[in-house]
Amino acid sequence: MGVNYQWEKHYRKWMPELVTLDIRKNVLEPDIYGDIQNCPQLKDEEFDGVIMVGIWELLDNLDDAKYTISRILKEKGKLLFGFPGDSFHRGGWDVVSIVHLLDGFFRLENLEIIYYKSDSPFYILGTASKW
Repeated sequence: MGVNYQWEKHYRKWMPELVTLDIRKNVLEPDIYGDIQNCPQLKDEEFDGVIMVGIWELLDNLDDAKYTISRILKEKGKLLFGFPGDSFHRGGWDVVSIVHLLDGFFRLENLEIIYYKSDSPFYILGTASKW
């Protein structure tokens, strides 16, 4: 879910059961049309994992997205996430804001900060588990 379509073919090589979700109907025909901020068509505890890289910064209601992801993940399900660094987002993401965002819904497991020719994080990637 939330897979960037240019990478979808690579993900499918390792995860043939991958399901894609997109709110835009004109984008490469996702498996499910919907909004992760409110997606009642997804069943409770339906997925082992959710991939959301380059999606968070586009959402209007992060709390609703967190709730949906937590709801659709199976017990001990995994979240693979990515956030743009400070200079690539209108408000900027940093480690503290990401940990705060995940708090209460997910347990942070791994965090990697990628720098690209500057002192600002280019991207912040990580994994978390459902509590």
